Amino acid sequence: MTTETEAAIGELAREVGNLGVAFADVAGHVEDVSGRISLQVSVLDELRGEAAAMSAGTGNVNAAAVAARAVTANAQDQVALGRGQVDNALSGLRTLTEDVTAIEKQSGDLTEALNRVGRVANEISAIAKQTNLLALNATIEAARAGEAGRGFAVVAHEVKALAGKTASATQEIDSTLRYLTEQVKALAARGTGAAVKASAVGVDANRLGELMVTLADAIGDVDQEQDRIEDAAGEIAASIGTVERRIVDLSSAVTQSSGNLNHARDRLNGLLASSEKLIGLSTRLDVETVDTPFIRAVQENAARVTAILEQAIDAGTLTMEALFDDTYKPVPGTSPEQCVTRFSDPADRLLGTCLDSVLEVSNRIVFCNVTDRNGYFPTHNTKYRHPQRPGETQWNAANSRNRRMFNDRVGLGAGRNREPFLLQAYRRDMGGTFELMKDVSAPVVVKGRHWGGLRIAYRV
Repeated sequence: MTTETEAAIGELAREVGNLGVAFADVAGHVEDVSGRISLQVSVLDELRGEAAAMSAGTGNVNAAAVAARAVTANAQDQVALGRGQVDNALSGLRTLTEDVTAIEKQSGDLTEALNRVGRVANEISAIAKQTNLLALNATIEAARAGEAGRGFAVVAHEVKALAGKTASATQEIDSTLRYLTEQVKALAARGTGAAVKASAVGVDANRLGELMVTLADAIGDVDQEQDRIEDAAGEIAASIGTVERRIVDLSSAVTQSSGNLNHARDRLNGLLASSEKLIGLSTRLDVETVDTPFIRAVQENAARVTAILEQAIDAGTLTMEALFDDTYKPVPGTSPEQCVTRFSDPADRLLGTCLDSVLEVSNRIVFCNVTDRNGYFPTHNTKYRHPQRPGETQWNAANSRNRRMFNDRVGLGAGRNREPFLLQAYRRDMGGTFELMKDVSAPVVVKGRHWGGLRIAYRV
């Protein structure tokens, strides 16, 4: 191969590499935008759900207002009925009060009449006493007259008998009058008490009537408020319906944009993969390119890692089961989340020195680490293996990168690649900032079994 050809291939490799990095940068930005749009779609879906819930809630308010209207209408009917009953009761109480007052007055009149009768009876009793005295005198005179006064004696006897009956009758009348007077007085007293009570009940009934009027007015006010609520609920429902339709339209447009971006991202990823293949093809030619030193370093150190692991297995300090353990147990309280397997601690012990030594190959190398087939980093370089700081997620993302899962396109590609090497370009997330990187990896096969790969990431 001529020098010119080698130079051309080298230049081609460099340009293809730059193109791949540019594709990676654009693809990363598209991924960011796609992620934000996906978040917006999710937010719009939530807003749509909230709007639907608000619409349903407004419908419930309207239904409740209608139901309340029915209740208030029924209450108005009941109050009207109750008011009529109260009015009837008031009328009856007024009549009763008037009757009791009349009875009280009539009781007084009756008492006075009974008193007059008593006075007449007393006069009759006095007359009877005088008659009895006269009859006694007549009897005495008839006795003195002898036979000549016998007829007069008979008359005197009859007069005396009449006087006795009269006296007896007047006594009975007097007794009856006293009884009637006592009963009339008791009736008058009860009538007076009943009149007082009836008057008090009338006052309470009047208050009840006033309360019924107030209640009817209040229910009327409530009914008017229900009208306002129904009107307001209708306006709110119309506004929410408009908002919901606009959200649906916006969500549809954003979803379509998200689909377009995803399609563009897929096309970019395809172009990126093609450029990475071109880089790989150019480096397979016996031509030194800008990536050749890193490819050589990753292949040599992948073999070195394989040897270290196989020696540990042969020595019994590591088992195949522990090495291939893919039960990732989350470490509580870590952010970003860290996971451990049975290989995590042995990885720190066995591979730490080897991985750190690779960083000395070039000052462009950012990290060198092993990854299993699922993108899991059991260990890392010492400077990226710091204990996490509670509550400092961004610092942890940049400085505590061991025992983390990096199962993105590049991570899975490196872990599952079985070719002699794989060269990729990507943006590295450093906890809020990004670096444009190239990543070259080589497979790690232990005892004939593919475990994962060794990755070297370096600046472009």
